[in-house]
Amino acid sequence: MNEYKGILFDMAVTVCDRALEMCPICGVSLKAPATAPAANETIHRNFKDPAASEGSEEDKLNAFRQVRDEIKNWIEQTFK
Repeated sequence: MNEYKGILFDMAVTVCDRALEMCPICGVSLKAPATAPAANETIHRNFKDPAASEGSEEDKLNAFRQVRDEIKNWIEQTFK
């Protein structure tokens, strides 16, 4: 975060509820604080956390692939 402190981004995109709650950049601000980056707009969409999946290694890998594909599709639909 130090590399980007004081930068005001046009947009921040979060893909899980925890990131939305914890990410310091997600505070909407018209002026970037000196200690952290900020964003004028935040777009949020929650996806299932594939790291919480259970089962075999193949099951876990498939969970990551599924979420990857869901995020890809959402990006294609949202940011045309």
